[in-house]
Amino acid sequence: SYFMIDLYGYHDRHRIAMMYFIWNHLGAGLFLAGIVLAYFSNGGSFNIFDLAKVQGGSAFWVCFFILLGWLIKMAIFGFHVWLPHAHGEHPTSIAAIIATIVGLGNYAIVRLLVNNMFNAFQLFGLPLMIWSLVTMVYGAFLTLAQDDIKRLYACSTISQNAYSILGIASCTTLGVVGGIFYFISHMIGKCILFSVAGIVVYLSEVRDMRKISGLAKLAPSTAILAILGSMILSAIPPLSGFQAEWAMFIGIFEKSVEIGYLVAFTGIFATFLTLVYTFWPIKRVFFGQPSFESNSVKKEPPMMVIPLFILSAISILFGVYPDFILRLLTYSSI
Repeated sequence: SYFMIDLYGYHDRHRIAMMYFIWNHLGAGLFLAGIVLAYFSNGGSFNIFDLAKVQGGSAFWVCFFILLGWLIKMAIFGFHVWLPHAHGEHPTSIAAIIATIVGLGNYAIVRLLVNNMFNAFQLFGLPLMIWSLVTMVYGAFLTLAQDDIKRLYACSTISQNAYSILGIASCTTLGVVGGIFYFISHMIGKCILFSVAGIVVYLSEVRDMRKISGLAKLAPSTAILAILGSMILSAIPPLSGFQAEWAMFIGIFEKSVEIGYLVAFTGIFATFLTLVYTFWPIKRVFFGQPSFESNSVKKEPPMMVIPLFILSAISILFGVYPDFILRLLTYSSI
């Protein structure tokens, strides 16, 4: 990723590549510190299942270092400064892939900590939920401030990742399953939206949304994809985001009704902000008076839009028939 940004990125790519390198290696270093501490605390084994042998104060610190390392790599509030720059400036062709890689920390946290060090991880549950709520709202407001279409979807990753962390931090089976389901849903939605941003830049050669309008008349398929991707992130049925959020919030209520009401209120507010920052750009970019002549804009290449419609179909399938993915994730998380 560092070399992709440094060699093929845009604008101030060398500085941004170094920022990306430093922050991600800080997270990797903390994660490695946790693994080394676990190695010396469990009798000298790197086997994931032997993490369960770590007890007492060592378990707390192993969990702390591993968790903090991944949270930095996931750009949680306070450690988020690198993500808008890096994800906004790396090559558009890999933007969707890199954006989804950030969320893999959710899987790592469940696989390493929830499954093997549950008692220690529970100690971080409530603080992590509060931290996630702050990140959800802050990330949404940060996204609303963007005019660059790539930077907008980059900033939205900060808020969207926090939903998954919130579900995992609830420490209930359905909350954890909902959190991972949301990560999968977000991965699909963000692939679509980053690719839409890439298509918009390809067609118009402009990234500033203030300079683009009426593109739906010239690129109707891209406009439809933008709406579908926004529906996924905004948890609108029948897309998969709705089922994922529903499962996650039920799991949070299972933990505590009082906490559930606080999370529900904040989550509804954050979801409203998501609706605004995903659909308002659609109105700006795709509707209104066209800012380009029809003969000055390239045509939508079918090979750019067809894979995105396939992803949308998968999201609809998960949204209409969520039992398969929920059962699979429940079995995997037990």
